[in-house]
Amino acid sequence: MMKRVLAALVLAAALAGSIAAQPEVRRPRGVYAECCLGYASGSQGLIDSDLANPAVSGLQIGDLWMVLNPNSPSSPQAYNWGFVDEAFSSVAAWNAQHPTQPPKTIMISIAPGFSTPQWVLDQIPSCDGLFMSPPQTPPSDCGKVSWVNAIAGETNTGYLPMPWNPVYKSAFRTFLMAFATRYGSNPAFVSIDLAGPTAASTEMILPNSGNTPPQTQFGGSIMPDDMWRKLLAFFYPSQPSHQNSDQAFIDEWEAAIDIYGQVFSGVTLISVSGAQLPNLNNTGFTVPEGLKTLCGTPPTMDCAAELTVQAYLADPTVGGNNAKSIQTDGLIARIPFPKLLSQDTAQLQSPSAQVQDGQQFGSPVSVIPVQMGCTASLPFTLFGAPPPGCTIPSTCTEVACLPVTCIPQGCLAPGVTYADLASYQQYSDVPAKYVTSPEQATYNVLRTFFANTPAAASFGRVPDTGPENYLQIYTQDFAYAANHVSSPAPVVETDGTTVPMTVQDLLNLASQKLLQTAQISPTLASPAAGNGPSQTFAFTFTDLGGYQNLSVVDVLINSALDGRQACYVAFVPTSATSGSVFLVDDGGDAGGPYQGLVLPGGGTVSNSQCTISGAGSSVSGSGNNLALTLEITFTAGFWGNKVFYLSSQGTLGNSSGWQALGTWGVPGTLPSGPGVGGVNPASSNSVTQAYTFTFTDTNGWQDIEVANILINNAIDGRHACFLAFVPSTATSGALDLVDDAGDAGGPYSGMVIPGSGSVSNSQCAINGSPSSVMGSGNTLTLTFTITFNDDFAGFAGNKVIYMATRGKTASSGWQAAGSVSVP
Repeated sequence: MMKRVLAALVLAAALAGSIAAQPEVRRPRGVYAECCLGYASGSQGLIDSDLANPAVSGLQIGDLWMVLNPNSPSSPQAYNWGFVDEAFSSVAAWNAQHPTQPPKTIMISIAPGFSTPQWVLDQIPSCDGLFMSPPQTPPSDCGKVSWVNAIAGETNTGYLPMPWNPVYKSAFRTFLMAFATRYGSNPAFVSIDLAGPTAASTEMILPNSGNTPPQTQFGGSIMPDDMWRKLLAFFYPSQPSHQNSDQAFIDEWEAAIDIYGQVFSGVTLISVSGAQLPNLNNTGFTVPEGLKTLCGTPPTMDCAAELTVQAYLADPTVGGNNAKSIQTDGLIARIPFPKLLSQDTAQLQSPSAQVQDGQQFGSPVSVIPVQMGCTASLPFTLFGAPPPGCTIPSTCTEVACLPVTCIPQGCLAPGVTYADLASYQQYSDVPAKYVTSPEQATYNVLRTFFANTPAAASFGRVPDTGPENYLQIYTQDFAYAANHVSSPAPVVETDGTTVPMTVQDLLNLASQKLLQTAQISPTLASPAAGNGPSQTFAFTFTDLGGYQNLSVVDVLINSALDGRQACYVAFVPTSATSGSVFLVDDGGDAGGPYQGLVLPGGGTVSNSQCTISGAGSSVSGSGNNLALTLEITFTAGFWGNKVFYLSSQGTLGNSSGWQALGTWGVPGTLPSGPGVGGVNPASSNSVTQAYTFTFTDTNGWQDIEVANILINNAIDGRHACFLAFVPSTATSGALDLVDDAGDAGGPYSGMVIPGSGSVSNSQCAINGSPSSVMGSGNTLTLTFTITFNDDFAGFAGNKVIYMATRGKTASSGWQAAGSVSVP
């Protein structure tokens, strides 16, 4: 992602106020109370208590498919919406009673899998015969398998529908449609977890040999992974790609994403990582390009499968009119992939192209603080090794029975040693004062959660640009916070300083920082293309935490990303309709001195490139968007094709980076010799587009030896769509596509125009048909259909279309002729 190369204008602005109305596509932001999973109606007290907490932005409501849909849709009592209705009614009532505060919202999680209604299971034959001794061939339409104590920590016993079973998939889709009909347009409904090919939750987890014991209910003993191998062989006998493979699970997860994208609109679809799909083979799978380092060495099939599904979700053409998020759990389960995606997609304009990052506490931190909040992992977790002298009894599978010699030093309270624990046998005997407190545990988890974000300094870490959008915390922790609001406990910060804090203090801080560090991006320049000596432009900037969190927005108009000899404007908002405009001097010194004017107001500010009129300019902030309108007149000396570069900065210093969002032609006297006419369309947001490029030469088109087209973030041939065309006649010539290394000297792919075939690199592809050439008078016109690589490791983002011409004795130099936002 393009980094900001000019110094940002750091101008103080006192910001106040609350987040306004929801955007068209609703997204979660802030701290959410994970309330009432599996509770029936009557949870009103829990809901009201959570909503009353000042740190809470909303509720994360979890429930089970079999609870919400106990009977067939043909039954008069098909659905039991009572608890969900209570939640939405409570949120609506709270919002109505607090009109001056940000509205609370609701995130939804509904688990199918083991929670499939009995009326659905009754329609699906069992596949258990495959595992009998001797095997018994099940019906060809079988689609459920019985499990005992499936998935460690969940102890699921019962039938699990197969992810690919059509009866299961159809019934769940019908339920989702009923849910969307009832709640889909409710403004409080902001997100829903993706589910379907799941087991005990919405996480990407299935029973496997790593989380489930051998199954003995079939008359013998069989490992879970071997059960999956038999199932895949039975259902996909003629598909080698699905044998000993997670490909079937990938297929069904991608199908589930498509279903949710069709059923829901205007909300956020959340993929919850689980890291527990079956690892059926050590080979025969591929990690998506650009994500290989995230799976370690050697990579596992489970990791490759999950990243493949999440890369599919990140495709902007997938998921319908919805935003996306990838979520992981708590401190020990954290992986870097979601934040990587949220950083690399923040610049994209469409909600379906941006991937948010959210996290969830793995368990209530106030109930067993050491399980979530130790600075060292407990021995039976996925990471770390037991302390010296630790022996865990084979019957011990939870924290309570852990011998005291197995409690890591990082789980003890400050100043406590193993000598203090000598009189105790196991963890459940140890007084709470000797181990990590809920306050310390909460600090430790938040320290990890905010790592690599602009808010990291609040938890003793080095700030970075990674955005975070929401955090789900269990309702028990909010109850603890409310009950101990006046009882601070000592918390050792990263630098060793001990500070008295309450859990409520920490939750308030987390809420504040989340709303300040949500994704920010410039999203629009209008008009995005054109020409003329003056124009009133509208520039739009977005902050998912509310426009009030924007501290500075920048507009830089120049032939390249350079503040020198530019029309370089910084705007500091002071309210929804006012602020200060600063025009940087010719030297490009963002630190000043510079001229300024107040909006609304009259007067002008000028440098050698442009003049800004206060009377024709304005600002309007609403919801997440800040719209800045500037009336700009360009000087004659600033002639040529220019690029609109926009950037925005949040109150914590988080920055969008510079984004190229349009081009403008400033008229002037053109020199003799070769030149650049332009491109049509001058602005596009399509993956595949037919472009017409016009090159000029006052000596006649025959003087043109080579016409160049370079599409990239900047004038850089590396990892670009870099074309060179050498005309041979008025209607033909040779087209070369420079390789990824940007070596204009070759080697490169080439073809004759007109002709068949194609050329491609990692950024783009051009087909010989229907490409064309036309030389006439002083003009050479090229028409190419270009397809950009838009996958995660591809060429997505805002790009500039640069053009240049070389004649027999002179060159035009590179000119910015247009822009494209590759979705």
